[in-house]
Amino acid sequence: MSIPTQNEGAAPTAKNRSLSYIDFINGESATPVVRQVEEQLGMSIRILPAQHDCSGPKEDQAIEIFNAKWADCGRLWSPAYLRAKNILVPLVAPVIRWPNGEVSESPSYTSDMIVREDSDIHCFEDLKGRVFAYNDDVSLSGYVCLKIWMYINYYEHDDDAARMPFFKTGLRSGGHSQSMLHILNKQADCAVIDRVTRTVLMRENPGKFDGLRVLEDVIIGTFPGQPVCVAKHVPPEQRANIQRAFLNITDERVLSPLQFLKYCPVDEHFYDDLEEWIRWSRCVRLY
Repeated sequence: MSIPTQNEGAAPTAKNRSLSYIDFINGESATPVVRQVEEQLGMSIRILPAQHDCSGPKEDQAIEIFNAKWADCGRLWSPAYLRAKNILVPLVAPVIRWPNGEVSESPSYTSDMIVREDSDIHCFEDLKGRVFAYNDDVSLSGYVCLKIWMYINYYEHDDDAARMPFFKTGLRSGGHSQSMLHILNKQADCAVIDRVTRTVLMRENPGKFDGLRVLEDVIIGTFPGQPVCVAKHVPPEQRANIQRAFLNITDERVLSPLQFLKYCPVDEHFYDDLEEWIRWSRCVRLY
């Protein structure tokens, strides 16, 4: 990913009433949301291209993107935010409307362990020595959440046991959709997939992902939702205006396609527990 010049991404001033937004999770699907924010702020927002269905920038990329003032704000996975939190401020995260109609109690989400419908895998122990597909090692929903779950529930905080490889190998796919296809094509045996992303992908691609099932004994649990962040080079008053604009979005035609009910305010402390869980799980060797 090339970084534009300083002037191309300069933070808004009296002469440059614009913002740059990058969304590493929803990509172009977030355009209607951004346009509503743009209307409320009364300034133009340039949507920057980002790889969709992946995991946001690595630590050095996030620092480069925001420090260079190429992007003023954007949405990325929670671990990516934590790795660049010295330059980013979290503003809001979405409350999810689950596929069964239920609503999350807070800005949170979960993932499911997915296998082929016709496979001989019936419990987590059956996955030992198999091939694990994952989108990216900075993804909470497709990688980090499994390490956390295994450390707490499978290894029960036993650091020594957690250092032993569990899977035969890992296959980095670059996206949740590719991970599911790898399973269907028998290149991999399993993957951890964001539940909302899986629902949207199946809805938008009828039949493409048929033949998968959820491994019911792996209850990943909920994690803090992926935040919309603003760079610290954006003035505090403008940060507050951006946050307010997201909170004021209520149009179901804009929110429903993303499985969102609304946005809620978040701050750095909302991610404190997650930061600790990630620290615990660093000893877990998946493969």
